[in-house]
Amino acid sequence: TNEKGIKIQVKDKLGNIKEYNEEINITKIDKTAPIIESVEGNPEEWTKENVTLIINAKDELSGLNSEAYSFDGGKTWQEGNKKTYNTNEKGIKIQVKDKLGNIKEYNEEINITKISCTELTGHAIEVIDEKIEATCTQAGKTAGKHCGICNEILEGNEEIKPKGHTTIIDEKIEATCTQSGKTEGSHCSVCNEVITEQREIKALGHEYGEWIIEKQPTYTEEGVKYKECIRCEDRQTETIEKLKKEETQTTTEYTVKEVNNKKYIIVQPNTKAEEVLEKITSNKEIEVIGKGEEKIVNNTEVHTGAKVITKEEKEIQYVIVVKGDINGDGKVDFLNDIATLNNYRLERIILQTESILAGDINEDNKIDFITDIAPINNYRLGRIEKL
Repeated sequence: TNEKGIKIQVKDKLGNIKEYNEEINITKIDKTAPIIESVEGNPEEWTKENVTLIINAKDELSGLNSEAYSFDGGKTWQEGNKKTYNTNEKGIKIQVKDKLGNIKEYNEEINITKISCTELTGHAIEVIDEKIEATCTQAGKTAGKHCGICNEILEGNEEIKPKGHTTIIDEKIEATCTQSGKTEGSHCSVCNEVITEQREIKALGHEYGEWIIEKQPTYTEEGVKYKECIRCEDRQTETIEKLKKEETQTTTEYTVKEVNNKKYIIVQPNTKAEEVLEKITSNKEIEVIGKGEEKIVNNTEVHTGAKVITKEEKEIQYVIVVKGDINGDGKVDFLNDIATLNNYRLERIILQTESILAGDINEDNKIDFITDIAPINNYRLGRIEKL
């Protein structure tokens, strides 16, 4: 932009400054378009004479260009500011250009519509208008004629209404586990315009069910388990390690755990009451009672939920847990123990603490099919000798 009063100074390394002896004024930058004051000559009343448009414009900076005037939106330029028309014409775009190429466009299009044909001459020029077919969204016109001078419609040229879209439904494509789908949509069969866009439905991904034991492991062969996708039956298969043979040990193995300030003694199946009492050190006389408060004699096997109590005060010292005996009947069977434990694993039921400890064979504080339920079943079937 132009700017006045620019002061020039120069400084050396020691800070000595020299000021230029006059101010600089920049005044010759011209980015301003010309001014169009008016466009004259377009008649408001009907006329049989030619119409001459006159552009009144000025530029007070660089001045008007030698070919400053355009009557067709800048396609062509001319020296003079006048142009004569002998027929009606619409959409005349006026532009004016200065010497530096800055262009000003007149703020409205000019429409010459008042040139008429006289009764004497009639419509001297007839123009044939071809039929314009209507589309789905655009109106058309019938074939016809119009006057080339005054543009009066002489014949036909009647509007044909838009046909509207011919809708075809684009059916929904269901997504699968691995392939994306699409929502239902629609489009026009004539012009192919999309009416309702089909949106992508992301692939669902596999959803696998529970592991299923296809082949139980033995001491000599690995087992096989698999799980299938509930939608597409895609299968994942894994091997189950061979059973490990262990040396036979006495049934008096035990573990003591404390849960919520209550002590539990965890023993093998077929453990007798006297074997439990041998492992407990107490300065008081103790005995074993069953879930129904009945006394369990020394040579009788204990069950989950039985208790070690003091004889006099009847204070509970330990709650007995027998591995694999989930329901506390002293036995290890499928329906009462294995199925019950699996229902707990699947969060279908709630179990007491002693029943959960009876099912936690590997003592990792969680119930798992492979490490807990499968060993109990193998014990039930006689494949292993202890839990």
